[in-house]
Amino acid sequence: MVIFSGKHWELISMIGRFSGFIWSVMVKYLKYIAGLLIIYLIVYSNILSQYLQTRLIPISLNSEDRKRPIDASAATYRPISGRNSSLEKSSIFKSNGNLEYGYSHSTDTSTRNYKQFPSGNSSSEKFRNLEYIQVSGRNSSVDKFSSCCRDASLIALDKIKNPVFDGEYLLNNKSICCGPTPITAIVVVHTAPHHFNRRQNVRDTYGSRLLFLPIEIRVIFLLGRVNSSEMQNKILRENTQYSDIIQGNFIDAYHNLSLKAVMGLHWVSHFCCKVKYVIKTDDDAIFDMWRFLTLINAKNLYVSKTIYGISKSKGIIFRSGKWGIDKNLFKDQTFYPFQYCIGFVLIYSSDAIPALYRASYVVPFLWLDDVYVTGMLRTAANGIEIVNGGGNLSLTVSSHVGLKCLQDRGDECPYLAVGSTENTFHAMWELIKKRHHK
Repeated sequence: MVIFSGKHWELISMIGRFSGFIWSVMVKYLKYIAGLLIIYLIVYSNILSQYLQTRLIPISLNSEDRKRPIDASAATYRPISGRNSSLEKSSIFKSNGNLEYGYSHSTDTSTRNYKQFPSGNSSSEKFRNLEYIQVSGRNSSVDKFSSCCRDASLIALDKIKNPVFDGEYLLNNKSICCGPTPITAIVVVHTAPHHFNRRQNVRDTYGSRLLFLPIEIRVIFLLGRVNSSEMQNKILRENTQYSDIIQGNFIDAYHNLSLKAVMGLHWVSHFCCKVKYVIKTDDDAIFDMWRFLTLINAKNLYVSKTIYGISKSKGIIFRSGKWGIDKNLFKDQTFYPFQYCIGFVLIYSSDAIPALYRASYVVPFLWLDDVYVTGMLRTAANGIEIVNGGGNLSLTVSSHVGLKCLQDRGDECPYLAVGSTENTFHAMWELIKKRHHK
């Protein structure tokens, strides 16, 4: 039996009075405490940071801590993978022929200072068995019918920084593919920041979510960073209205198209992994979504690990001009030693996307996006086949050829996609609508 002295009772009484005081204060100020708790949860669920990210970009564009474009001159460029920059030094590429890489710099003086090479010195040796990383289990936070998910093969890989695109977005709309209904296709559009009219043309036509219901279609537009606060504000307003802009933290320039392409691979792999088809287009292309849905999707012609496009074999390696690359790249070779696609319109089976993204961890960077993605990354990924466009699913970059074909042949015109100009886009779309709505 414990005997309490007077001092003990006095201490217990004091503790009781203090506890009562604390309780009365908590009750009195409960609403304020609840408010602080809510603010704490908002901050640590990244809601506030996402809001500030989209609102404060124009203010911080010129601050010293923003990333600057890297000078692409030969004097400052270093190979992306350091001493292991040659593919033949890594066993994952031994079966793919003599693919020799070296130094690179811009040959286009108009964009030379805007060419931004990714940096990183990671040896390709540590990623040798990259494509064999397997992660079991499912993402319990995502509805099983939703397409907004991360490809399971990337969960472990994401702990390693990707040397080309590390997932840093200035604008990101992660929920585009979320929802209870499976998504058939997402249109991924490469566009320039100032091409507002072209983006609107796509939204109103083959990228329309409402036009092809009950089949679910989505569209995103890939942009890089701009140097004008005024332009960034216009992009922010556009995104506020449509919520379909994906903007990466790299200068938007012609010689950074490969960065944009890998950003697209990253985004689909992480935020839209259950989509069936990925349709990559340039913003000056017209895609006949009705023909695609009728001749490919409705007939269930899905083929795993494929890229459908205009195939190019023995493509010439230019050493000067618009597509010129340094003589130390593919040294002493006249033609690219692999097949690749002309990228104005490409149709990917969705399972090819994460495989291509994984390959970007080990394949040295090349600014020619068509060659890099559908040639170099595809070759490294192993098992992804190119299906050359033809028949009733032909493709043509030529606006003149496409318009004449649609005018003269209507439904008999075989083109699935055609190049366009600002002046011909709407005329072509009306002809496409006409052949599907007789």
